[in-house]
Amino acid sequence: FVGRILEANARLEAIVSGLLPLTRLEAHGIEPSADEVDLAQLARATATAAADAATRSGVTISVQAPEPVWLRGDSTWLRRALENLLENAICHTPSGAAIACRVTSDVSGPVVEVRNQGEGVAPSVRDKIFERFATTRAQSGGTGLGLAIVRAVAAAHGGTAELVEPGPPDTIFRVRLP
Repeated sequence: FVGRILEANARLEAIVSGLLPLTRLEAHGIEPSADEVDLAQLARATATAAADAATRSGVTISVQAPEPVWLRGDSTWLRRALENLLENAICHTPSGAAIACRVTSDVSGPVVEVRNQGEGVAPSVRDKIFERFATTRAQSGGTGLGLAIVRAVAAAHGGTAELVEPGPPDTIFRVRLP
């Protein structure tokens, strides 16, 4: 009984700690004096930080970012969005499979794609995957805020976040930034 209470408390704490910054970002956006950020370097650093979690799950992460991809933005929020995309991919990728993060730039600006293999996104969740509290892993601690934060960070930077390919075999999330 005490164990259940502790689990519920930890879950509520995770929800509140994710919801407060998300609400603040949606209400105020990013600082107008945002810095120049190399999104390629940020993706490499974020993948390096996620490598231990990936190894524990039996998956590998690769980053394909051949050159610097510059944008004006908030590096803390951009890192958080990348962390959430990679964490989501790690949770939904079976052991022995790979996750690929690709950072490029096209005529509209920087693009980040995170591709993973696995069971994909269930049809019942696809339309609301970026909404608050939409989760496919409530029993294992998912709060349903990770992809909502990704969408809010993209929007705060004037961009978009989308589920490009719901899988299987490959699930692809894309963030476009101006």
